[in-house]
Amino acid sequence: MQTVVGLRYEETKVDSDALQNSPDSIVWLSDNDFRAQFGTDLIALHQSADYHNWLPNIDFAFSLNDTMKLRASVSQTIARPQYNNLFMTTNVGGPSTPTELGGVARASRGNPSLAPLESTNLDVSFEWYYGPQDYASVGYFRKGVNNFVGTGVTSTTLFGVQDPTSGAPGTLTAAATQALIDRGFQVNEQNLFTMAAVLNNPMDFPNGGDDYIDPTDPVQDGAQFALDILNAYDIPPGTADPLFNFDLSQPTNNQTANIDGFEMAWQHFFGESGFGFQVNATIVNGDVSYDVRADPDVQQFALLGLSDSANAVLMYEKYGLSVRAAYNWRDAFLTQTVWQGQQGLPAFVDTYHQVDLNITYNITDNLAIGLDGINITGEGQLIYSRTKDMQWWNAEGDPRWTLSARYNFN
Repeated sequence: MQTVVGLRYEETKVDSDALQNSPDSIVWLSDNDFRAQFGTDLIALHQSADYHNWLPNIDFAFSLNDTMKLRASVSQTIARPQYNNLFMTTNVGGPSTPTELGGVARASRGNPSLAPLESTNLDVSFEWYYGPQDYASVGYFRKGVNNFVGTGVTSTTLFGVQDPTSGAPGTLTAAATQALIDRGFQVNEQNLFTMAAVLNNPMDFPNGGDDYIDPTDPVQDGAQFALDILNAYDIPPGTADPLFNFDLSQPTNNQTANIDGFEMAWQHFFGESGFGFQVNATIVNGDVSYDVRADPDVQQFALLGLSDSANAVLMYEKYGLSVRAAYNWRDAFLTQTVWQGQQGLPAFVDTYHQVDLNITYNITDNLAIGLDGINITGEGQLIYSRTKDMQWWNAEGDPRWTLSARYNFN
């Protein structure tokens, strides 16, 4: 029996710096449209973080006889956060409707304080070497992973940007709301913007709120009046407007998951014929999956990239000739929980299989020529959302052939 014990200490320091144009203001363009206006000055953003980890491991190897062996390993490992999750650059945007009517301005930023993924690992395997080139093995693995990255949301002000739609006392939108109520008009997006624009431009509308036409009255062309207003006027924030409270989204360590599965492999050559094969398969399970029947408005955490896979290779190795034909298969898997910013619409990569071919002939000890064929049956790729009828990507595939020559000058 062999035992190997190890202990590793790692210390990590993170400094995230960014220079970016900060928004001077968010302008109200029309009923529910907003535009951030940026200055020319760059502002510096900085945040530091650090963490350290003790990473022990112990490995066992036990020979049952001359051909059979048991192995076991227990370890702790880490995987550091992705760089794009650490950036300090901050993106801001206006609300989907005026904040007085329930809208919320949104922003996003990376998080340099993210902790690494921490995994406690168990691996057990049985190996049988029953011939000079022949073996079979089966293994079980389990990983308990902490600190998976999800999304956290906090409410905060940013860059001193003011909100022209708050309805707070003393603001333009408060006056517009009261003017609508006094005239018996509904307080909605269109009416609020139109009345605010009228009140904000007294030289153009000397009668104030009385210039506003009821858009619900078909006798008066109120809809056209509102359209003319939004085409002619924008509403910047005023001195009395409060600061925007942004819902700031940041990656955060708030998820845990367990992954386990089996790995199997077999290699066999048929005597001295030169013919043989290799097969291997991995079966993997995770305890957090994406529920395609869940409410699309609810953000989900799920494990990405988990799927069963298998490969089979037919081989011939003799007289300087090497021929390998490989069949590769992978089951469908989740690649994104949110496809290109579309909340509630995930992306799954469909089941895929591919056939590859390699032929190499050693003309001399130094010179070899080869032919490689990748995806020789021309399989395509499909990426879909909640069902295969909701396709994001459907690409045809073509074979790729490479003819090569290799010379060893030694």
